[in-house]
Amino acid sequence: CVLFALSPLANAAAIESITVPANRSEIIDLPNNYSTVSIKDQSVARVIRHSNRKVSIVGRKQGRTQIDFLNSDGKGVLRTNVEVTYDVPAVKMAIRRFFPAEAVDIQIVNDALVLSGAVTDAEIGYRIEQITKQFAGGKKEPVNVINLLQIRTGQQVMLRVRIGEIQRGTVDI
Repeated sequence: CVLFALSPLANAAAIESITVPANRSEIIDLPNNYSTVSIKDQSVARVIRHSNRKVSIVGRKQGRTQIDFLNSDGKGVLRTNVEVTYDVPAVKMAIRRFFPAEAVDIQIVNDALVLSGAVTDAEIGYRIEQITKQFAGGKKEPVNVINLLQIRTGQQVMLRVRIGEIQRGTVDI
């Protein structure tokens, strides 16, 4: 005889996946009232209670955790798989504000931010990389930035060419 132990969340109303930028929050409306919260990794995210059915999930640092909301009977109300990532939209807005003429895209690849696109010169590319590092991580945690920016204008050399024609022949003196 094999016995299976079911977790209290086996009967939960829903399982959600939520992405929250670090140092930002997402408001969640729960399907039922809850009374207790269980957070697997409290260094990644925390919960702020607004009411019995409304909470904010706050991203603390990059990573993943699971948050379970239980009712007063210990039964599951909601299980959330939370991923805390870099605040890419905010970084994009900052780059557009400081460098409106540059065509830069930012994506998350694993634990790194990847800069791609074209910039006017190498100095602007370096400055964009520095802003990305400061804005995404600040002094709290180092940010791995992979810079794939290309320089839009390369060096050009102008040549002036003259073509002349000489014919072989006899010269009368």
